[in-house]
Amino acid sequence: MSDRSSYGRIRLVPAAQSIVIVVTPSRATNAEPIPGYFDARVEGSDQILVTSRQPFLNAARALIAMGCDPSAMLIMRHEGRGDPALQAPIGLAARLTVDEERKRSPRFKRWKPFHAGAGVSKIVARGMPSMFVTPSAKAA
Repeated sequence: MSDRSSYGRIRLVPAAQSIVIVVTPSRATNAEPIPGYFDARVEGSDQILVTSRQPFLNAARALIAMGCDPSAMLIMRHEGRGDPALQAPIGLAARLTVDEERKRSPRFKRWKPFHAGAGVSKIVARGMPSMFVTPSAKAA
């Protein structure tokens, strides 16, 4: 029996290990880059885990939802680069978001889930990709 579990084609590592995600610029169906958006994949997988403006933090939330150990390290690198761009325990990264207020540099702040009654996401309204791409939605 393997010590790795599987979620679709994404393989999850056992507790207390590292998960490496590789990010690439997100592309529209016509292959044009979508400015500011990145696709994140677990290293070795061709399946997109998340498409986001903050792929490290959103990937951490997706991995927690998939049952990953919050104490495991999440390491993000850009495609074609061997050095890590960001790393943190998955549980810590999952609790953060980036606040990009006007007249201030970007800052980390505590993440709050989107409430369904709060209105329509600007991303969806503009026809941009949603934050999470689930395996079942990607296969469709």
